[in-house]
Amino acid sequence: MYNHQLDGFIAAAERGSFSQAAKEMFITPAALIQQMNLLEKRVGVPLFERKRSGVTLTAAGRAFYDDACDLRARAQAALARAREAAKSTRGTVRVGTSLLTKCRMLPALWLQVAEHAPDLRIEIVSLRSPELSLQRPLEDLGTAFDVQEGLLLSESYKDRSGFLFFDDEPIMAALPAHHALCGREALTAADLDGQTVVTLERGTSHHFDVLHDWLEMRTSCRIEHVRFYDMDVFTACEMEGKVLLSPAIWQDIHPALRAHRLEEGFTVPYGLIHATDPSPAVRAFLDAIAEGLAQSQRS
Repeated sequence: MYNHQLDGFIAAAERGSFSQAAKEMFITPAALIQQMNLLEKRVGVPLFERKRSGVTLTAAGRAFYDDACDLRARAQAALARAREAAKSTRGTVRVGTSLLTKCRMLPALWLQVAEHAPDLRIEIVSLRSPELSLQRPLEDLGTAFDVQEGLLLSESYKDRSGFLFFDDEPIMAALPAHHALCGREALTAADLDGQTVVTLERGTSHHFDVLHDWLEMRTSCRIEHVRFYDMDVFTACEMEGKVLLSPAIWQDIHPALRAHRLEEGFTVPYGLIHATDPSPAVRAFLDAIAEGLAQSQRS
């Protein structure tokens, strides 16, 4: 199997810098250096000469670079062939899941799929790396999986996916159980004064940007931005007593955080994310889900 450490090795070799290569790969320099240390240990020889001005390849590294490029090219060709083969598969829909994107609403709609598209086969796929899938949103959509439940991150996902709307999810304030504000029915702007509030960085979601504007105009809280949410973010907020702004449907992520309603009321769309040009099987699946939602609204 192709080892993704080779991507880091090739990027560092071509950039002559761990920092520049890490930035290109959306990881920290420390993480890339650790990967390269492990790769050199596995290969058994030094691959880089490390200097303050950057990195250069050793003689062994130059020889390894040529083979690594060839291996990556062959792996990409194999992936392309696999994707072409997948296009001919008409009866399977792969639902991607992770801690944040697990199936919360879909199970109630499975019966509608069975009734309207009885020939479809539903396959549940664990995302290869939930953190990476959030750093590089939708990179595997249409290849490793076809649909997934999740938030509409309107700016990050713009023109990169389709979206079947399920519901508007309230954005809530998740607090550690020991927090002074914990237990209140709803939090006001005044309650957040002096608090450290963690939210998505600007330009990720229009709906979170609206909330961000409100925080700046109506409160004197300290705002910390994160590029994506993962378990580390939830744990850090619990340990450090910070207020985490997250959708209500994620209340099951961290057992030590308690969700509290914001008095102003902010929401973010939640639904089914899919490719902009879905296969016939995925289109049949989406049509069945849409019909199920319509029936639920009529009843």
